[in-house]
Amino acid sequence: MEYTQVPLTSAEERATVQVPEAGVRPVRKTTTLPKHAWLVVSVLVFVPHNIALTLHALAGRIFYNSECLFSPFPSFKFISEPVDAGMDCLWVLPRSHRRVFRHTSGRVAQCLPQISVGELINYVLVIGLYVFNVVLWLNSTVMSGPHSIALEVTPDEHHLPAHMGGNSAFIATAHICDLALGLLMLPVSKASFLVSHLGLSVDSGARFHMWNANVLLLGSILHGIVFSPSSLTMLHPTFGMTALILVVAISILSLRPIRRRAYKVFVSAHAALAVLATAAAAIHSPSDGWYMLPGFSLYAIELLERLAASFGPTVNASIVADESGYIRLDVPVKHKWMPGQWARIRIHSMSYISHPFSAVKVEDEVATFIIKAHKGFTKKLYDSLHNFGGKQLPLKITAPIGGMSYRLDRVNALVCFAAGSGITSTLFAVNAWLNNTSQSGPVVLVWVTRSVQEHSLSALADLRDRKDSRLKIVLFASRQHRVGGGAAFNAQGLVDELVAPRLDTDKNVLGAFICGPSVFIHDVKAGLERVTVPMLVHTDGYTW
Repeated sequence: MEYTQVPLTSAEERATVQVPEAGVRPVRKTTTLPKHAWLVVSVLVFVPHNIALTLHALAGRIFYNSECLFSPFPSFKFISEPVDAGMDCLWVLPRSHRRVFRHTSGRVAQCLPQISVGELINYVLVIGLYVFNVVLWLNSTVMSGPHSIALEVTPDEHHLPAHMGGNSAFIATAHICDLALGLLMLPVSKASFLVSHLGLSVDSGARFHMWNANVLLLGSILHGIVFSPSSLTMLHPTFGMTALILVVAISILSLRPIRRRAYKVFVSAHAALAVLATAAAAIHSPSDGWYMLPGFSLYAIELLERLAASFGPTVNASIVADESGYIRLDVPVKHKWMPGQWARIRIHSMSYISHPFSAVKVEDEVATFIIKAHKGFTKKLYDSLHNFGGKQLPLKITAPIGGMSYRLDRVNALVCFAAGSGITSTLFAVNAWLNNTSQSGPVVLVWVTRSVQEHSLSALADLRDRKDSRLKIVLFASRQHRVGGGAAFNAQGLVDELVAPRLDTDKNVLGAFICGPSVFIHDVKAGLERVTVPMLVHTDGYTW
């Protein structure tokens, strides 16, 4: 094992770190996908959507005798609105695993640095679904005749007039809101059923949820703007306006500055307001309930899992202060852990909210967590050391969630880049590599911190004590609060100098594991763009 420590205390000194760069050859890269993950997500997006709408159609037929009919095309006058709405969904699944996507120039990765090809295909299909809705309903023609027209298949006094004169935009925005509600409910939380059981990236699930939430916000606002009282009678206007106000409030509370400064307020308010908003939306437009049904079903599974975990046994963990300024928590576990996974830990004596943490290693059914005290819960945990230091701390821990975007046995060498507390999940990947005796290739760990003191981390010392010839550790320290710009280290140079010479570039594949803030991930990936070996990249982003 080789060990290098490079303390950097100024921009000038950081600039003096030079790593030889190898000659640049034509780039050949490999992009990986979570195994079958986004294929399953697509099934959950499209198939339940059709099933829900079909049930909606049958309900309209059976209970309301289909008195309210609608046709998007002039030649089909007697197709019920719910059945026709079923056309909103395309029975198309993304062929995420075609080999044509195995090789890419990396340009997509530069624009979308944390989105896999499978996820990108899923977004394209969802955007197509939104566009299809807009085109369908904007080109709708309302029929008059023996069958009255209504947006809602309900035999009450709220039926709309037989001619809606130019309000197809109102109908289109209404169905955009329906669709957005249904889609954002699928990965409704970080520990959703999709993420925990399909091995999806937590970041990808959060992106999908927030992206569709933004569409819902925009659609709701446009829906209110295009409403014309002269030609339409609003259905349950109080609940519609209430839902809009609640959606706006949720969006404001979800802004990053608010989330970071008042996380408890965000979590509690987000859940409470979301329940009220969905209830108001369902009353305002019952079709919303059908669209949300698949997402609610998945969330119900997650809640049942959480409920079962809350009644699970409390374990006694040992907590000590680490010399590096971190907190070391050793927790008994029974589940098998994989690289890239994390778990929720709840300490009843400190908080009613569970918090996500990544383990640095799991040995002899004991998971070791290294936690850096910032503020809030972690600061309270650090302050409690004088009460629990060296003693047993009762807590509850969930099963591991998430995973890497590729398996370590698919690569012949591994290079890990970590910034700050991103060292936790990175150390787990390094330990997993070293524990696999069939992995003969090198592993390089690069850690960038704010101070040299952090380099005394006990988990890092444990790693050095292994004295494994496959391991190379390179440490950087900077007083800068943001790491980037390539001044602190040269990612390409490190790979070319320490890893590439030991690889057969025609047969071997290099794995990269990057964990840190978004600016750090961007800079490292930019440096890796010119690495001349096939590569699989996993990123795990967070904010300082």
